[in-house]
Amino acid sequence: MIASKEMASQIQFGPGKAEDAAEIYEVYRKAIAHLLAQGIDQWDEEYPNLHTIESDIGKGTLTVGKINGVPILAYVLNMEYLDGFEKGDWKGDENSYIVLHRFVVDPQYQNRGLAGIAIDYMVKQLLQRGIHSIRIDTFPPNVGSIRMYERQGFQKVGEITWRKGIYGIMEKLF
Repeated sequence: MIASKEMASQIQFGPGKAEDAAEIYEVYRKAIAHLLAQGIDQWDEEYPNLHTIESDIGKGTLTVGKINGVPILAYVLNMEYLDGFEKGDWKGDENSYIVLHRFVVDPQYQNRGLAGIAIDYMVKQLLQRGIHSIRIDTFPPNVGSIRMYERQGFQKVGEITWRKGIYGIMEKLF
């Protein structure tokens, strides 16, 4: 396996493309199986599905990270959020934020610093657009992802109730 620092130089970020949808979706399927094996039912056959990924690609909101041309991570940045999100005690400017959705790293590449590399990449790209805050929702049983977000500077700003119960909402200012 490639070490974290070496991966940082090898990972290529770019917009998701229609011809990559199935491969990107496979990363999500592996992550879903990995989460379910840990008893975390954050994602399932309903969400995210291939149609969701294709829609994100069509809207131009999905970014994919690849090593040697193979997708290993993906995420969506947009202004969409579900009811209740506005209840957060947000600290950032209401005119300068974006919402992070469906952030996934292939399980075989997890715990190698790739999430942090991707977040650093997001921040650089967003600053160029004049955006200074990322907002997310978190699924409480997925403690690993919450810890990763905290290490990356996200702070909890509230809770909301959705399809699978209570979710935390977090924000990263930069």
